[in-house]
Parts: sequence; C-alpha cells; structure tokens
Amino acid sequence: MKEPSILVVDDDCDVLEMAGCFFREAGVDVDCAENGAEALEKIQGKHFAVMLTDFNMPGMNGLELAEKVRVIAPATRIILVTGKPSQELTLLAMKAGITTVLAKPLHMEAILYLVREAIPPTSS
Repeated sequence: MKEPSILVVDDDCDVLEMAGCFFREAGVDVDCAENGAEALEKIQGKHFAVMLTDFNMPGMNGLELAEKVRVIAPATRIILVTGKPSQELTLLAMKAGITTVLAKPLHMEAILYLVREAIPPTSS
C-alpha cells in the first residue's frame, strides 16, 4: 500500500522548500505547488490525505482553491494558513470545507501533528 501524501501550496518558494524538507525528514510523502492551478493539476493526478495551503496567493486564494478541491477530492483534509487570522476568515474557511485555520508564523511540529492525525496508519 502506498504511503498517503500531503500537498503544500504556497507562492513563497522559501516556505515550500522549508515545508518540503521538514515533512520529508519526518517521513511524510510531500508534494509542493506554487499556486492554486498547479495544486489542482496535482490533485487530479494523485490522492492527498491533507492539503496545507496559504490563504493569500495571486490568481486563486486558499479559499477558492479549497472550494475546487472539495469537488475534485472531497476526502482531502484542508488546512489553511494565513498571516492575518480573523473570525470572518475562519467562518469563510469552514464554509469552504477547510477543517483548520492556522496563523503564521508556522509551528511545523504542530502542523506535523495535524497531518499525522489526518493520515490513517498503514498496516505493515
């Protein structure tokens, strides 16, 4: 059985590189996308247990991406990351099917916990 994967979406290449390295070192299969369109392409070709996406991105923000992912891959757990959390954004995120909203700066250990919680254990 193939290991479940996560998808990290952010327009900041440094964030993608850091997250990719962190998750790989933690033993998690991770793919990265620089924008919503690239993320949608990847989701159409591969199952992701979790998608971690930035909110503020050019072209398609994290809420718009989440709404599209809900149609393509409804079982994918979506975590939204934002530099400006608010109650309004949290409500909009819930309506878009996002399970968790996290504030920047990112605490990668906490995110790893959420990712591992969402990925079912594999039988060996």
